Amino acid sequence: MDPRSTVVLEIDGDSRIRVEGVDEAVDSPEDLDAVLDRMLEGRLPEDCEVEIRGDTKADHGVSVAVLQHLRNRGFGGVALLATGDTSGAWAKVER
Repeated sequence: MDPRSTVVLEIDGDSRIRVEGVDEAVDSPEDLDAVLDRMLEGRLPEDCEVEIRGDTKADHGVSVAVLQHLRNRGFGGVALLATGDTSGAWAKVER
């Protein structure tokens, strides 16, 4: 992996996490750590950017938990992007 490469994590509409270019699913923080460690090949987390692409239908808690986990591991360059139909994402909630 190039030190300036971006790791892309995808969270689908069913809240399943996949790492772009990796066949295995990520079912736990430990799974994610193992995949990231292999991809980093000894580099430090701050040498890598991470893009989380979360489907708007996914449980938002999954995206937040992944984001928090990455930041706790030392990944500073983390972007969170919404995918899927975003037309209703800003709808007001009736109170």
